[in-house]
Amino acid sequence: MALRLNHLIAASLLLAACGTDKDPSTDTADTGGDTTPTCTSSIKEFFPEDGATGVFYRTPIEIYFAQDESTTATITLADAAGADVAGSVTFSEDGKTAMFMPSADLAPSTEYALTAAYSCDKMATVSFTTSATGAEVDAGSFVGNTYNIDLGSGRITEPPGVGDLVGPLIADAGVYILVSPGAIDGTSIPMTGALGVDNGSGLEQDVCTPSIDFPVAADYSANPFFTISGNNVAIAVEGFELEIAQLDLSGAFAPGATSLEGITLDAFADTSGLGALLDLGDDDPAAVCGLLAGFGVSCVDCGNGSNTCIKLKVDSLIAPQVPGVTLQTITDADVTANPACAAE
Repeated sequence: MALRLNHLIAASLLLAACGTDKDPSTDTADTGGDTTPTCTSSIKEFFPEDGATGVFYRTPIEIYFAQDESTTATITLADAAGADVAGSVTFSEDGKTAMFMPSADLAPSTEYALTAAYSCDKMATVSFTTSATGAEVDAGSFVGNTYNIDLGSGRITEPPGVGDLVGPLIADAGVYILVSPGAIDGTSIPMTGALGVDNGSGLEQDVCTPSIDFPVAADYSANPFFTISGNNVAIAVEGFELEIAQLDLSGAFAPGATSLEGITLDAFADTSGLGALLDLGDDDPAAVCGLLAGFGVSCVDCGNGSNTCIKLKVDSLIAPQVPGVTLQTITDADVTANPACAAE
């Protein structure tokens, strides 16, 4: 499977270096004829944005500030009836992002208003509406279904600073992550994972790549929400292998199990074998990390003592159902024994 990772990394680095700030939102501050120093705090962006619909009931709720001085803020969330939603507020280390965490899940199909009262007596309010996802889903409705995680549908939060501009590159990369749930056992769901391939008329499982190993069943105790982890996932990248040392997925089944929503993909990708792909040389496993360091992106431990992994986190992904596809377990031995794979 060809993933134009070199283009993606180059774009990510440029965007991380240059930033992707959006225009500040309007607010209610009025300096008038006051000669005191102007307060420069303003809000760049809300997430979810004003007027958003179909918002996941467990979505991150964040406010991004632009400021030259320390920003303070009181943040409240209320439902359509005006009732306050209990929750807590934390700030990022640089003080530029405020995160509101509700004490309980938001209600499905409900409108909410998010208000921020912040530095210099400024105030801004946005509203958003949650999707129908959030009510319990009958476990029998999803057994054997296959879902395709749309990597271009989400929001990249790590590495920081790349934002929505990298999303289209990922969407165009031609990488399809397929997942299929099995029969529930108590509060656990065994999951099969695989890479998909476009056969010209739709998606099918890539039988020339080992299936994704989920050694532990997904936790489904918070129906319809699930969490699952996988290790040592290999993705072929233009003749090279990109090793995903750890892959964590979470999300929820939509009503009727027609799709998965609110998926968060959290991964550690090993860059040690990608030096040749980026023309950085074959012998230095830290070559890519050295390139990334020049743009303020640090590699981390892959879990084996090798500090050659980058952290990738994408949230708000969706996964529509892929009709007519049943995943099977594919091992390295199966790939070796398949003559069609040898011909690739």
